[in-house]
Amino acid sequence: MSAGTKAGLVFALPQFIIIICATVLGSIPIVAMPGNLVGIVGCCFAPIAALLMSLPAGYFAAQWHPHKDEITGQAVTAGIVAGLGALLGSIVFWFAVGGLFSFFVTPDTLAQIAQQMRELNPELAMDLPTLRRGLSFMLWVTGAIGIIGGLLSIGFSLIGGLMGMAIARGNQPETPPPAA
Repeated sequence: MSAGTKAGLVFALPQFIIIICATVLGSIPIVAMPGNLVGIVGCCFAPIAALLMSLPAGYFAAQWHPHKDEITGQAVTAGIVAGLGALLGSIVFWFAVGGLFSFFVTPDTLAQIAQQMRELNPELAMDLPTLRRGLSFMLWVTGAIGIIGGLLSIGFSLIGGLMGMAIARGNQPETPPPAA
């Protein structure tokens, strides 16, 4: 197994956990201050967490690889493998959010939603079975949000792996040129 794969696998589970925590923490400013620019900061938590968690993966991939000339590929591999943990964490979190919302919504809440929709548009034929189908569609929408957020986190993990490699390269001692 290559050094990049090993380093990526070591940090894949922490990426999974950190992405879920960062998404929860990032949701707080969005929910607490809707429409405020502070909510944008909340949207940045998960990608920044992915970047920071893949820095050590790239660093260790560069340190563990025996051929110091070829460490860029190892850092890329480490960042992507660690980023797969972020992708899975994002998908699991958003599917869980959609599933929990679909499961815990009550018929009274659905009736209230249908009533408000009829008030906004009287020509709209909205009944409870239609709203239930809409809730099952919402599960797939939240899953798509998870996939998009996870792919964004993979990109940031790739950048973090390369940054970790650059740090490792900066810490390596200079090798003297061969004597002529």
